[in-house]
Amino acid sequence: LRLGVPPMIGSLVLPGIYNTFAKNNPDLLLEISENGSTELSRRLSEGFLDMIFLPHNKPVEKNLVSEKLGTLEIACCVAKGHPLQKKEEIKASDLRGVPLVLYKNSFYQTEEIKRWFSAFGVKPNILLQTEQLSTIEIIISSGTAAGFLFRRLIERNAGLHAITLKEPIYAEVSLVRKKDAHSFNYMKAFREYINTTKIFER
Repeated sequence: LRLGVPPMIGSLVLPGIYNTFAKNNPDLLLEISENGSTELSRRLSEGFLDMIFLPHNKPVEKNLVSEKLGTLEIACCVAKGHPLQKKEEIKASDLRGVPLVLYKNSFYQTEEIKRWFSAFGVKPNILLQTEQLSTIEIIISSGTAAGFLFRRLIERNAGLHAITLKEPIYAEVSLVRKKDAHSFNYMKAFREYINTTKIFER
């Protein structure tokens, strides 16, 4: 079973996949690829992956089948003690000139965040773009930069603080597969497993 997962979603689902689903299916050969949504979508379309977790805000392509798993909020993330921590809500203009660490452009949330800044005429001050969640968390927790992560991830890290966006950004999370792909037993078993976990329900 070849699965694709973006890093932030992976941090939510991978422990359960390895510790529950894989252990309950000892004969399963599980291959998991971590990358941004653009690259994962390409690899799914080319037949290198069986299913992917996809954050999105519009319908998937017609050659794909999606099962919505839930919705996650993207919040501004700063270190505890950061000057912005006192804000209950934050606007794009509040982040003018503030150093930011973001995922690379092939990641869904980066596209949405850049669109959010553009809508309010603010040019983001991007210090670094990376593919690594751990790098983003370290740079934010050091106070070097602010960033944007799923609220659920921020709240589980004692060194980070979540600030609600004045104009909120949400990501629908779906499990996506090709419409014409053969659905074998482990694919069906995984779909049943992930739909019963309720990980993405708010």
